[in-house]
Amino acid sequence: LGPEVFRSSMGTVLDQWVLSLFVGCVPCRLLERLWDELFLPLSGRAADESRRRLPQGLGTIIGFALAAVHFCGEQELRGTDALAYLDSRRRDGASPEEVSLEAAEAIQTVRKRLLIWPAELDAELWVKVRALAGEFSAGDRGLMVLWEEVRKRKQRIADCTENYDAQLMSLAKRTHFTVREIKRLQAELAHMRQSQAPDTPRGVALDGLSVESFADVVQRVVPEFPHELCGRLFQKLDAFGVGKLAFAELACGMSALSLGTMDEKLQVCFDLFDSEGRRALTLKDLSELCAVLFRVALSQGVEAAQVASTDEVLLPGSWSP
Repeated sequence: LGPEVFRSSMGTVLDQWVLSLFVGCVPCRLLERLWDELFLPLSGRAADESRRRLPQGLGTIIGFALAAVHFCGEQELRGTDALAYLDSRRRDGASPEEVSLEAAEAIQTVRKRLLIWPAELDAELWVKVRALAGEFSAGDRGLMVLWEEVRKRKQRIADCTENYDAQLMSLAKRTHFTVREIKRLQAELAHMRQSQAPDTPRGVALDGLSVESFADVVQRVVPEFPHELCGRLFQKLDAFGVGKLAFAELACGMSALSLGTMDEKLQVCFDLFDSEGRRALTLKDLSELCAVLFRVALSQGVEAAQVASTDEVLLPGSWSP
């Protein structure tokens, strides 16, 4: 079909498959198995360990779609008169639009074939799906570059980077900062970036905040925050695993640390030690949390430790001679 015809004709089929997660596109038994593969998490993998790797669910969806195209398209249509005719039309100089219209019936064959996929061939299909998903998880260079661009684009959308007013209004609602304070924070951040890259012309947007610069900001805003936890906090705020913080991510983090309620600060503390990202602390996480809190208490000094823990101190007014 050629790349242009394939994109225009198969694009509608692939969009329907992927955007619906194959609902109504495959037999129920395949759909149940596919959703099990998507939503059952891998055990023993830390949350931060796989942030920059292609997500398991996305790899499964892509692998299933490609396997379906392979079995229901390539194998079904290879060597047929219909495909030979389309190939001859393309070679004779027909436009991609004309070939796409004539290929509609053949493309429908792919869709229908998957919808009535026979149960006796399920094992062969899943072998192909797992093989393709394994290739993706191995870290194919081209695919990882694409995934990195997707993560950056998602970060820009969440940050409202291309709409300054929308970004201000969004942060004013999501944080404890006023609009004036947000503008000052933006100005300080821009000055910091410019000082780090003096050769960059003014007005040119620079990348987000690095972990080193983030640690400097944290020590300025919240000097009592343990320096050794800055890297871990950076990873938690870097929601898309880009490796640099967008302004919205920084503002939300600084708001919770400096102006947040007790519940917000406790949530930040909890998230820092939730190593598996399961909203539950393991025994190892809890031990590490206690050790860090103990070190912080020792470094800052505990005033209560300098006062005797008598009944008079603990319960003033509750005892009289």
